[in-house]
Order: sequence, then C-alpha cells, then structure tokens
Amino acid sequence: MVERKFTSYPIHNFTETKIQMLNWAKQFSIFCFLDNHKYNFFSSSSFECLLAAGSTKKLEMPVGKAFYTLQKFKQENNDWLFGHLSYDLKNEIENLSSANIDKVKFPDLFFFIPRILLMLSDEELKIGVIDLDVDG
Repeated sequence: MVERKFTSYPIHNFTETKIQMLNWAKQFSIFCFLDNHKYNFFSSSSFECLLAAGSTKKLEMPVGKAFYTLQKFKQENNDWLFGHLSYDLKNEIENLSSANIDKVKFPDLFFFIPRILLMLSDEELKIGVIDLDVDG
C-alpha cells in the first residue's frame, strides 16, 4: 500500500494562501475544495480549508450496486475519499424511481482518492502527497 506523506509550512497571510490554493487547483481535472469559512462547528478541527487535487484512484458507478462497491472501495483503500452521491441513489435504498431528464450527465456515484491533499489552518499549510513513482 502506498502511504501519504505530510509536510507542514508556516503561512503569513491566510486569505492570500486560500486564494493561491484555489488558483493552483485549476490545473487539475478533478479537485474538491472544502471551506468552513471560520465557522467553529468542530471545536477540535485542525484545519479551516481542505483541498484534494488529482487522483490516484477513482470510482464511478451507476445506480445498482453503488453503495456496496463504495464500501468495498473504501475498505481496499485506507485513505481520504472525496466525491458525490446523486439523488437517484435513493433507488438502491427504497423502491422508488425517477423519470426526470438528466441534462448534467454526472455519474450517480463518483469518488476519488486525491494525489495531493492541502490542509490550511490559521498558522500553517499541511501538504499530504502520494508519490506514485516510488517503488514499494
């Protein structure tokens, strides 16, 4: 199993660093930016913003066995997962159906393991990377 390695760097301007993170992420076709906007709902939260960029592995599933496959994917890959669940996945849980036209064409379930993870707090930027070029 490939390990994620973290390095920390002090920051001097929180707002500027957050903007730089977002601008840097534009180079990736897959990324997820989570920001709690200084809302203190986790008293022990160690970060203010989280950016997951690139992917080492992806899971894309239609309605059917999506939840089962996601659970298996999670167990096989003990790392951070980011993604989305569509409304139509309700059909796996309940005997329901939808006949709405899908104009967006997103997969019903999509999750990825990021290659790079940035965790920003008021004082530091923590960067976690999976190096796929290292043998091991």
